[in-house]
Amino acid sequence: MPTKIEWCKESINPVTGCSKCSPGCDNCYAEGTAFRLSRMPKTAAKYAGVVDERGRWTGKISGLDLSVFDRLPQKPCSVFVGSMTDIFHENMIRHVVRVIIAEAFNHPQHTFLFLTKRPDNMREIVTWFISLYRKFPQNIWLGVTVCNQQEVDEKIPILTAIPVESRFFVSLEPLLGPVNLHFGRSDHLPSNEKPFQERHHLIPILYQVCYNTSSKGGGYGTSSIGRGEY
Repeated sequence: MPTKIEWCKESINPVTGCSKCSPGCDNCYAEGTAFRLSRMPKTAAKYAGVVDERGRWTGKISGLDLSVFDRLPQKPCSVFVGSMTDIFHENMIRHVVRVIIAEAFNHPQHTFLFLTKRPDNMREIVTWFISLYRKFPQNIWLGVTVCNQQEVDEKIPILTAIPVESRFFVSLEPLLGPVNLHFGRSDHLPSNEKPFQERHHLIPILYQVCYNTSSKGGGYGTSSIGRGEY
C-alpha cells in the first residue's frame, strides 16, 4: 500500500510481529500501530497475538500473506518489506523468508527494500538462500537500522559482508546521538533516491539520516540521502 515513508513509494507486510532488540526500539511506532490494528475488525486477524493486552510486542510472527504482493501497482516503484515486522526476526521460519524473497524476485519491475535490526540473522538466511539457488535477486536491497555509534560499528560491517551483488542501505532511525559512519567520502544525492553506482570494487551504501520523532527522543539528525564506501 502507498506509504508516507519518504524513502519508498509502497510498504507491504507479508507477515507482522516483532520484539525489541535495540535502544532504538524503546519507542517503537510499529508496536503502537499493531496494537491499534489488532483491535480493528478488518485487520484483527492479521495482528492477533503479535501484541499483548498492554500493546507490547510478544515476539510472535503472524502467518504468511503473499496477497500483499498482488496489490502492488504495475508501475515500477520502491517497496519497503516489513514496516510492521523484522523479516529477519529470530522467530521467523527461514523457509517463510525464502518464499518472501522468491516472491520479490517474481516482481522484477519493483525494487524491494529489506530492512533489519538483526544483520547476523540476515547474513545467515541470505547466505543459506544463495546456497540453495546460487544467486540472490538483484531487485532486493538489503539494509540495517542503527541508532548509535556502537550499532554503526557492530552492524554495518556485518551487512556489507553479506555476499550479494545487490545494493545495501543504512537507516539511522531513531538517531539517539551523533555518529561517524566512517565513509571515505560522501556525495549528496537528491532526496528522490536516484540509484547510484560506485566503482566496481567498492560497496555502495545508501543511508537515510532521520529525526528521532518519538516523544522521548533527542534532536539529532538531518533529512538527507547520501552515498559512499564503507
